[in-house]
Amino acid sequence: NNMGDNYRLQGMNEEAMDCLQEALRIKLISPALGPDHPGTVTTFANLGKLYDTLGLVEDSLAMTNACLKVRITTLGVHNHTESTIKNCFRFIERLSGRVTDHARAKEEVAHTLKLFEAYRG
Repeated sequence: NNMGDNYRLQGMNEEAMDCLQEALRIKLISPALGPDHPGTVTTFANLGKLYDTLGLVEDSLAMTNACLKVRITTLGVHNHTESTIKNCFRFIERLSGRVTDHARAKEEVAHTLKLFEAYRG
């Protein structure tokens, strides 16, 4: 994950994609990690940024939304990640204006907002 994000920051997008996809694959099948582990969530976020860089807006939206949902449901919104959650929402809002399937994007964001409000109390 770290190597993949470093490649992304250097503009080495093909290498970044290979590293991040492999990191996500390993984390998702690992019994010690899985989809709700903070390390997996970070990989979701990094893939979302890479997809955005590559112009894959729908994929970026899906990854960022997945990241946000896990952060809200497993970590909650009243901890040190609240500012991260707000940054994710701002990123999703920016992406939503660029997607081709606006209805799906709005539906995904609305669902995540409901989760956020439910956990926020």
